[in-house]
Amino acid sequence: MNALRRLFPLGPLALAALLPLVSSPAPACAPAFRAGASVRIADENVLILWDAATKTQHFIRRTTFQTNARDFGFLVPTPSKPEVKEAPNELFATMDEWTKPEVIFRNVYGPPSGSKFGGGRGMAPMGAAPAPAVRVVDAGRVGNLNFTVLEANNAQALTNWLMDNGYATRPALTEWLERYIEQKWFITAFKIATGGGGLERVADRAVHMAFQTEKPFHPYREPIDMRAPGVGHPPRLMRVFFVGPERVQGRLGLAPGANWSGQPVWADALSAHQRGQLLAKLPLPHEAVPERSWLTVFEDTASPRQGTDEVYFEPTAPAVLHRPPVTQEIYIEDRSGSMGPGGSTASRGPMVLPFAAAIFGSVAMVLSLTVLAWWLSARRA
Repeated sequence: MNALRRLFPLGPLALAALLPLVSSPAPACAPAFRAGASVRIADENVLILWDAATKTQHFIRRTTFQTNARDFGFLVPTPSKPEVKEAPNELFATMDEWTKPEVIFRNVYGPPSGSKFGGGRGMAPMGAAPAPAVRVVDAGRVGNLNFTVLEANNAQALTNWLMDNGYATRPALTEWLERYIEQKWFITAFKIATGGGGLERVADRAVHMAFQTEKPFHPYREPIDMRAPGVGHPPRLMRVFFVGPERVQGRLGLAPGANWSGQPVWADALSAHQRGQLLAKLPLPHEAVPERSWLTVFEDTASPRQGTDEVYFEPTAPAVLHRPPVTQEIYIEDRSGSMGPGGSTASRGPMVLPFAAAIFGSVAMVLSLTVLAWWLSARRA
């Protein structure tokens, strides 16, 4: 049997990161990989589109890693069987463009002082035989990811299935799975293969998971050893775009008063053009995105993650929130004739005026002398 594949957590998106059987020191949140390898999340984007009428959640995410590992993977829990398909990568670039801060341009005379910039098919049991402890209900490939949708009635049996299919496991993972088994959730296991030819940036294709749920949520819970004290936790940024009929706020778990570290940075109603763009990129029925829909953007920089529960979203006051504007300075030549950035002249005005005055003065002097000579000659005559 081939060596077991090592799995790496996708932060709050892939909550069931599997540690290697033989772990090695690692600089970032106990990532799972072969000895001598490294895996780090470079950036992470999530879109949650909530269809309140049908209680359908569309969960789209894309992550970029920096790694030298040959392969790694992650698990995503959902309360019902998901439909898994690919989503366009440019979706997040489009929403970044919608929610970017306003840029205010300001002309500055003189040498530059520095520009200022502001700164995510079921298979029924056959006959009367007892249901297996683990069932594969769907499998396939999206982009560069292989996926398997699993249903289980025993956490240890699911752990064993993962082990038998090339996933390394640990006790913390089995404990993490127990809650989802008790709640009869599905687990989707993803694997990503890389070139393995040295340190490289690896981006998975955007993945679209659609499933039924009573309340929209972000799968944020992590195994307990992912939050262990004394483990290095470098900064991580997770950006969540939430589209629904109302502006929302996030809450860690369902208990009242549980705050989430993610902060809203942008919120506004989608324009008709934006709604059309979204429906064109995600081929969904028009009623999935009502004409009056809100986009709320959250950013979470917590490291380690709170990770004790999922993040649930609920309606809040429909107040518009935009990012603070940023100022970009444009340097042009000042009145003393100094040059702008790069030695180019931003404006020719201060140079043209003195030159024209000199020519005009010379012509006027020549004409005056000519008239004076003519007048003296006429008097002599």
